[in-house]
Amino acid sequence: MDQTNTFSTVHLLNAPVKAGRKNILRAFFWSDALACALSFYISLAGMANTPELLAHVILSGLFSVGVLLGLRNRGHYHIRKALADQLRPILAFCALGFVCSATLAFLADHTQLKLTMILYWSALAGAIPLLRWLTREALKATREWAQSIIVLSGSSVTSDLLQRFQDKTEYGFELAHTLALDAMLALNDEEIGERLNAHANATLYLAPDSVTQALASRLASALTLKGVSFYYQPAIGTLPTQNFDLLDIPPSEGIVFAIKDSLDRPLAQAIKRGFDIIVTGLGLIALSPVFAALIVLIRRDGGPAFFAQPRVGKDGKVFSCLKFRSMAIDAEARLKTLLESDEDAAREWEIYKKLRHDPRITPVGRWIRKLSLDELPQLINILRGEMSLIGPRPMMTNQIADYGREFEAYKRMRPGLTGLWQVNGRHTTTFAERARLDTWYAHNWSLWRDCVILIRTVKEVLLAKGG
Repeated sequence: MDQTNTFSTVHLLNAPVKAGRKNILRAFFWSDALACALSFYISLAGMANTPELLAHVILSGLFSVGVLLGLRNRGHYHIRKALADQLRPILAFCALGFVCSATLAFLADHTQLKLTMILYWSALAGAIPLLRWLTREALKATREWAQSIIVLSGSSVTSDLLQRFQDKTEYGFELAHTLALDAMLALNDEEIGERLNAHANATLYLAPDSVTQALASRLASALTLKGVSFYYQPAIGTLPTQNFDLLDIPPSEGIVFAIKDSLDRPLAQAIKRGFDIIVTGLGLIALSPVFAALIVLIRRDGGPAFFAQPRVGKDGKVFSCLKFRSMAIDAEARLKTLLESDEDAAREWEIYKKLRHDPRITPVGRWIRKLSLDELPQLINILRGEMSLIGPRPMMTNQIADYGREFEAYKRMRPGLTGLWQVNGRHTTTFAERARLDTWYAHNWSLWRDCVILIRTVKEVLLAKGG
């Protein structure tokens, strides 16, 4: 069949210009514009009607337009992103706008204008995320945020993909139908086009596995030729999702990924280590009364207050990971007896390496685990340089084989007191998923990502989720 006629019956899925679909993400542009207006109003507090007011209008307006254009260039008004991922460029552009406008105000020697600029850009950095959140909630309430998705995927990735849609509701993907790419391997182009025609009102999400990648590549090329907008998740293995650049070498087809090592940033790593030392040092001082109270409570059963267990650290080195003892003195014997007598418990242990109803845990241990207080002594491990505040969960020595090849990524980092696993389900996450999260963290590490994890950890602890 002629290549130009491939999938000739496929409708234009989600093509805004040709199919007349509205782009609801433009609502964020108007919310950002409103944030600029509100911030300008706030910045006028105490400012008289002087020539400086005109300078404020010109400078704020000029650089605010620059901020909006910069955010547009980052895809904020036409690509669905989580608010946490949008926050970093918002703050960066606001900071840049402040530096530029404040520099001009300094050169003009306008004292009042300097203070006004500080007030304006500070207000704008907070107003944009707040109004975007309110806008998104309003779109959700009116069902405008939902985007109907038809998933065309390989059999080995379908279940994980659907689970991701269910967990990541902030993207607004609403599953309309699923089609198996495997079932289309024996079909010709016209038959595949007919199957897609039946779901022409939904946006296509193409997610092949290694078996169906060739078919997906052919389909993606055909859809692109027709000007169709769609989502494409190619089967290219475990690669960074953030620390890479796209190279365009015309007139060659396709793209080139320039992959970067996110951990190979000496300055950022030094800042991370300095932050660890300062925060843990202050934390140990502030929490010393809590340490004293917990030691007294835990030792009431006659056992020690602390528990040290060999764990695998950076470069594969084993260290003694400290915890407040939350288990009975004969914990290992209790576990062995339970696993030998209870098939369900043995199956749960095999999958999660944890038990929801663990007979080893003492009454005191149960509530200190609930409040995540049992891991406070690991602040000492952080000061020693064996751990970090944020990183992969420190693994036991007998879990290396279970990690498989993901261990190569794990051992490049210091284990963390908290991390991506702790804020993504903890007990409900399988051990294999935990290893995958650790690898994702290694591939996509940044100081900003650590800040997001730290904030989410506070939320998890306060809500006592996933314990």
